Amino acid sequence: MSTENKISNKADDLGGKAKEKIGGLTDDQDLRDEGRADQAKAAVKDAGEKVKDAAGDIGGKLKDAAEDVGDKLKHMADKAKAAVHDRNDHDHNR
Repeated sequence: MSTENKISNKADDLGGKAKEKIGGLTDDQDLRDEGRADQAKAAVKDAGEKVKDAAGDIGGKLKDAAEDVGDKLKHMADKAKAAVHDRNDHDHNR
């Protein structure tokens, strides 16, 4: 999660907590509800950022795995070519 988004989400959460507290102290139900909504919005945005981070991690791991498979296939193809070449050399030397 980017630092900017983390700070923004935390600010929304803290602002929501403040509104909820002030609404409770002043008996302002609308302000209290607005504060709770701000906290919920911050939690949803935070969860979304975590999902994006996890998707990025998975994408990186998939890319690494694909590169490993590609390297192994290339190595196997090189060995097969060498074996065919060796076999052809052996057949010609008979």
